[in-house]
Amino acid sequence: MWFGQHEFVTRTVLPLTNRSRTAAYMIKTAIETARTSGRDLMHGPIARGSIQSLLIRVAGLGLAFVTAIITARLLGPEGYGVLAFVGSLVSIFATVSVLGLGPLAVRKIPSLLVQADHSGISGFLRQSIKLASFAALVFAVALVVVAKYTSVLPANSFTVYAIAALMVLPQTLLLLISSWSRSFGLVAASQVPGEIIRPILVLCLLASAYFAGLAMRPETFLAAMLAAATVILFISLAWLWKRESKSISAEAKPLPAASTVWASMPFLGIALISMLQGEVNTLMLSWLSGPRETGLFQPILRFSNLMTIGVTAAGVAYAPKIAELWERGDIDTIRSITAKFTLTTFIVTVTIALAIAAFGPWILAAFGPEFVSVAPVLWIMAATQIFNAACGPVGLLLIVSKKTWQILVAQFLALCVNCVIGLFLIPTMGVKGAVIAVCGSTLFWNTLLVAASRKYTRVDATMISVAFRS
Repeated sequence: MWFGQHEFVTRTVLPLTNRSRTAAYMIKTAIETARTSGRDLMHGPIARGSIQSLLIRVAGLGLAFVTAIITARLLGPEGYGVLAFVGSLVSIFATVSVLGLGPLAVRKIPSLLVQADHSGISGFLRQSIKLASFAALVFAVALVVVAKYTSVLPANSFTVYAIAALMVLPQTLLLLISSWSRSFGLVAASQVPGEIIRPILVLCLLASAYFAGLAMRPETFLAAMLAAATVILFISLAWLWKRESKSISAEAKPLPAASTVWASMPFLGIALISMLQGEVNTLMLSWLSGPRETGLFQPILRFSNLMTIGVTAAGVAYAPKIAELWERGDIDTIRSITAKFTLTTFIVTVTIALAIAAFGPWILAAFGPEFVSVAPVLWIMAATQIFNAACGPVGLLLIVSKKTWQILVAQFLALCVNCVIGLFLIPTMGVKGAVIAVCGSTLFWNTLLVAASRKYTRVDATMISVAFRS
């Protein structure tokens, strides 16, 4: 009898007790890790850069929301849809014109800085700006020709497309210079001109046009955006020159253009597919559902960007540091920093996403009464971005480990998933179909990149790994 009781206690009660203690210990340790990570956010260059980037991005998104609300109020859903479609075209052409040289700089320049190769940096920067400027001019001319002599684009006024063509060059150079600033670790220089000063200028120009009695049409808004982009381009150049004139003004080392372009091709593919993933639904809505549905979709996209603000802001400081550590082969430090990155950005994303989904109807009302009807889809977008944050910075890890082709393949397949879902759902479901397409592609490509990151970098960046490490 005693033996049976002893066996029952040994095989059943003690394991349950041990499991309870283990679970309690894991919960306690996870809470302590979260507290420690929060405390560690206030220390170190990545932490300071992430906080600085987060503050800038919050301010920038606030200004962007004010601009979007004014635009939606003055133009209505249809006019807002026209502006969004043309803006998507400019973003795509500018991204292609950069030729992947901006993202390449984020990996290449930190490596050259470690070697103190200033002439190599100068040669790379000068060659990049020549190649990108030439590509931007080609795309600008092509846009004008297509808009003037074909019926491929939706029926908008030629003036809209002409102003959009003029915007391609300054937008291309702004993307390039922002990447240069990031590669030098200049967080403020990479964000403040485009995310703070630019929307302020646009608002000032729109206010001037409004009080001058000019008609509030898409052409007016595009003209204000073009003027602001041109001013910001000179500000960005001056800021970068002031901080990094030693590297920029050094005697340029000649580099073969063909090898530079070839090295940038994977980055071009990644940047273009990432851009298309963000813009393809706007384009499909414009072609399949019309400008009204396109306009209603735009606040949802802005809320999606706001939900990911923690991940995006922290990535600005995370990527250059991880690139440097990878060059040194310090995998343990990369794992430690990545775990803190994932935990912190996951908590921030969950908090912001759920708050936006809950208060969405009241916030959307600011854009106009018609926009409130799309508030329920914010819950789908919130769930998508929470999953995205839980996967960790897998894309950045693969970039710094020089596995860009794996990212390219995964994102291309995800883009195909997005397009297939969108083509089936958008004609009948409109905005909801577009959001479901975004959700499907995000789940698909994150799953592929998590597997690739584990295989090629030996770093598991997911929240599941963080919990077990705790």
